[in-house]
Amino acid sequence: MVPDDAVPLTSFNTSCTSSSGDEEGFDRRGSVEDGDFSATESTMDDVLRDYSPFSFYQKRLTFVCALAVLVLAPHAAILVFIGDEPDWSCEEQKSAKSLGNLSVATLPAAMSAVSAGTGHVSECQLYHSGKCTPLYSHPGAKASIEFGWICDHATDGKYAQSFYFIGMLVGSFLSGWISDKHGRRTAILLSYGWCTLSSLWTGLSSSAWSFVASRCATGMGTMVFIVVGFVLVGESVAPSYRGFATTLQALSFGLGFACLAPLAYFTRHSWRLLLAVLTGSEVFFGVLLWLWVTESPFWLLTNERQYDLEVLISRWAKASSRHVRDGFLRSLSRSKDKKLVATEESLSSPSQAESTSLLPFLSSGLRRFSLSLLFTWFSICLVYYGLGLNMNGIGADKYSSFFTVSIVEIPALLLLIVVLKYVGRKKTIIMSLILTGACCGLATLVAYFSTPSGDDTSGHAPSAGKTALLVLVMSGKFVGSAFFSVLYTYTPEIMPTPIRTSGLGMCTVVSRFGAIVSPFIIAWGTSSPALPYAIFTVLCILSCIGTFWWPETQNRDLPETLQDLRVRISGR
Repeated sequence: MVPDDAVPLTSFNTSCTSSSGDEEGFDRRGSVEDGDFSATESTMDDVLRDYSPFSFYQKRLTFVCALAVLVLAPHAAILVFIGDEPDWSCEEQKSAKSLGNLSVATLPAAMSAVSAGTGHVSECQLYHSGKCTPLYSHPGAKASIEFGWICDHATDGKYAQSFYFIGMLVGSFLSGWISDKHGRRTAILLSYGWCTLSSLWTGLSSSAWSFVASRCATGMGTMVFIVVGFVLVGESVAPSYRGFATTLQALSFGLGFACLAPLAYFTRHSWRLLLAVLTGSEVFFGVLLWLWVTESPFWLLTNERQYDLEVLISRWAKASSRHVRDGFLRSLSRSKDKKLVATEESLSSPSQAESTSLLPFLSSGLRRFSLSLLFTWFSICLVYYGLGLNMNGIGADKYSSFFTVSIVEIPALLLLIVVLKYVGRKKTIIMSLILTGACCGLATLVAYFSTPSGDDTSGHAPSAGKTALLVLVMSGKFVGSAFFSVLYTYTPEIMPTPIRTSGLGMCTVVSRFGAIVSPFIIAWGTSSPALPYAIFTVLCILSCIGTFWWPETQNRDLPETLQDLRVRISGR
């Protein structure tokens, strides 16, 4: 029950609110007279700003979602450690006597010239001839060992990674529908439970097809959780805390990547143990999500769940030592009704009838900007995952190399908070693309000139080249991770209100295609180590050219209509 002496949630003076949404610019004048709910009209941001900006419950929600993301993040790159080609040799070659007994006449003529060698190529020839039994130091260490991903099938692990990204693509489509129809909390719990079951399925897989299908299912659930979690956290805190809360989710994803390396190292003798640790962690955080995650107040208001909304806000306000009355919903409902009337009137016009679809976003006057934005999302996602997944052969130890490349995201995201405040969105995006492209371009040269000559096509560079390549990849990932986060800030700020959510979803879907393609690009690097970095460089250059026509969004009002967006793009 709400206390009788509660302060009515209508004591807002929104005209005194600063344009940036900071709470310092808000004038709290106390409560209005009892029952005088017609004096003011409030928005949900006003409610959060004045009565529960960042209470204990909101902090708990933010941090538990961030920790859940930390546990799910390793799935995006787990195949770097359990799906790569293992070290192996022919069992017959372990014995000189057995090797001497191998009859060259029993091998095809094309292989007789290399049958006496001890190199990797010779072993693959013997393996395909049926004269070689692969011998592994730790048979259960990798999934690639159990599924025979060696020699001609060595790149199957990279292709299996694409199915994880295909699952993320499907999740991008489902996230909006599930969360809008059934609520943010329901989508969060369902997707996390789905991820836990899929992780268990992966650890119990006994065939390659079962393994690949489970990775696809995990990717689908992970993407739904990340997208809906980002929205839920953003809708549950006041505007001045929104940047911190959403950036924390990105920080957790980077920390999850970094934690994968030591976790994979300590479980390096059993890939199923690695999956068991991840699954157990997901069960633990799944219970915390069930207990601590609350529904979005915006969703409750939109779906007219007045009682649940009042209970939620009253609870948060009490944690902030503030109280509200039951009647505060009248001002919110009135504001909502006026917006609905205005929307219906605008949609009654034939020229605006399509404004709630994505088709006008690709119409004349917006097409160049729209295609440039979509291409940039595709490019940065491909480059981001490409740099993260292409670790084999860069460092002397892939565990330390992967950890180093992953941990650079953390200071990058912390620095991003300051850069966005003083530099702006557009300039930050342009600088990020230039720096990322420069790092990839230099990496192309290093990989090309340090590749061993001759028949060695393993793609492993000499030690000096490895060091230089590792530094360049780290630098590129440092800038690329920050750029990826900027897009999640810029895109909702540039999208007009009718298509803001669906527009961001469309960009996310396009970016998933980049993630799906990235393992194939990395696979090409097996025969030409410089090729992936060259492709990354070209994508950064092309994306950078397109961003010069983008409008700035810092400290500007959100566009309400497509016409507002056209005016902003044209610079009028």
